[in-house]
Amino acid sequence: MSTLEILMLTIFIIVHLELFFEKHRYLLKKFRKTKKEEIIKNLAIKQREDELVVEKDKEITVIDEYIQYIKQFIDNYNKSRSKRISLKSRQDLLINTINIIPIASKHITLNYYYNLDDKEWYKLTDKDMMILLESAYNDYTHENLDSLNSIFTAALRLRDDKR
Repeated sequence: MSTLEILMLTIFIIVHLELFFEKHRYLLKKFRKTKKEEIIKNLAIKQREDELVVEKDKEITVIDEYIQYIKQFIDNYNKSRSKRISLKSRQDLLINTINIIPIASKHITLNYYYNLDDKEWYKLTDKDMMILLESAYNDYTHENLDSLNSIFTAALRLRDDKR
């Protein structure tokens, strides 16, 4: 082989190596860019999931405050000698119940019963409704949020003062 052939072969190899490495540099940059985008996307998804968990915790805390109010309402009724519920207490119960319904509807399917024209339902006394309310309160757990439907039923029915 002559010197010229060796020189041509060397140049040919260098050019091909340069093209080969240029292609791989492009692919490496593209891979890094894709990897960064994927990491950013995964972090955004993770952050959104964390925000949802925090939001749910806040809503569960609000529901827990409502349940504490129900407990206080039941305790006040049980301490009362006359076993009568004042109009103000009934209105406060209704207001608190209506305020909690939009928050509870995010976590459960609302399915409470309320029919003012139902004769059998209307025969129930405040004492019966308080028993229902206390039973639903005792059934409540964070895993059993559906018991809120029974609490809502009793709370709405208690607002109807038959006196």
